[in-house]
Amino acid sequence: MDGVFIFHHATMDRVQRSLSFSKSIAQYAQCFDTRTYRSFRAVIESLLLLSDCTQAEFAMRAKKSLAALQYFFQKARWSVAKINALRLSIIRHRKETADRATDTLILDGTVAPRDKDCESEGISRVWDNCRKATVAGYEVFGAAIVTASCIKYPLALKVYDPRKWDSVFQAWIKFLRWCLKRTKAMLVVVDKGFRNSFLLAAILEEGRQFLVRVTYTMPVWILTKKKREKKRGRQPRFPDREKRSVQNILDHREGIKTNKGTLWVIGDAIVDAWKDEVQQACAIIVLRRRGFREPLVLCSSESHCTVERALELVGCYFRRWNIETTFLELKSWFQLTNNKLNTICAIERHFTLCLVAHSLLQGKERRSDPGHPITLFIRFVLRKTRNIKEITLLSLKCFYEMSISPLVDLASLFAQFLAKNYGISR
Repeated sequence: MDGVFIFHHATMDRVQRSLSFSKSIAQYAQCFDTRTYRSFRAVIESLLLLSDCTQAEFAMRAKKSLAALQYFFQKARWSVAKINALRLSIIRHRKETADRATDTLILDGTVAPRDKDCESEGISRVWDNCRKATVAGYEVFGAAIVTASCIKYPLALKVYDPRKWDSVFQAWIKFLRWCLKRTKAMLVVVDKGFRNSFLLAAILEEGRQFLVRVTYTMPVWILTKKKREKKRGRQPRFPDREKRSVQNILDHREGIKTNKGTLWVIGDAIVDAWKDEVQQACAIIVLRRRGFREPLVLCSSESHCTVERALELVGCYFRRWNIETTFLELKSWFQLTNNKLNTICAIERHFTLCLVAHSLLQGKERRSDPGHPITLFIRFVLRKTRNIKEITLLSLKCFYEMSISPLVDLASLFAQFLAKNYGISR
């Protein structure tokens, strides 16, 4: 596989047929008129080719001027809601990604940075966790679905406009309600940055359950057998409970040894910080993993948890990382935040088209055989850092070998190549 290859027309035709998305893209034609659909198709094809995805490249593929393409993103008549609804219906038409109550809804945010001299509307100073600094840009709300079989797909992306909201959590609550109307998922998983009592109360009001990471020193109210003497004046709010920190409780309890580490389950606890909005009792799950300095502390809206259920919820929280990998894929391969659009409407339209391209590529991976070179190539694409030259050379080598030696076990050969050169194992 290390040599100079001469590719003939039959090989390239086979490559194009294998990576053809024309039929899948045509499913979205109903949402556009003829002229607008040409721009839509050009943008999606450019995104799927893993190109630099600049506005000039989009315009060149659509055979339009740059001003005409800007008009497509900013003022053309097409609906983001209809495109996203059609995308979700196509994804959920498959049995393995059908909308079920056993799914998990994951919420998280990311940042779309802008240049310092950018004059885009609604731009503000936001904290970029990757750069560990405050940058000029947009805060992006993200929601993803993870099925019980660990298949992920993005649900929606939304740009936060600080001009319309008094606080960011008001916008998060509206985004949450919007997402819950479009999924049957019963469990909502969020990280410790979402420990907002109003957000958690909104989840319960919609009839769903939450799982949120909390701190080790968080005070909670737990049941006690001690009888308190009645005193004059104001009576305590929870007369049959005492207030203690999670750390203090664990110091007086023995943990349960599991294959994931030492586990503690504190049932029927009321979190002191949420007691006014979230009045129902919760379960505190603590897992001290081997090799980690700090334990993992989770709060579930279920008041009582068995050990098996607690470990299951821990696994659900670990699957929250899927939304982080989705953000990484969208940013690295589909250039989610690398655009020169200056209105929030246009940016959200660009986000929607990135989600369409991402879903088409994931759909192609699921429909292919697990050991097929196409599947391995797409899996490699979605995991690695953006490097077009390496990917192009790798794919051409792969398909050349497939075209001249059909009897060769190309799947194992390709897997060995990835493991040797890039450290990726199937």
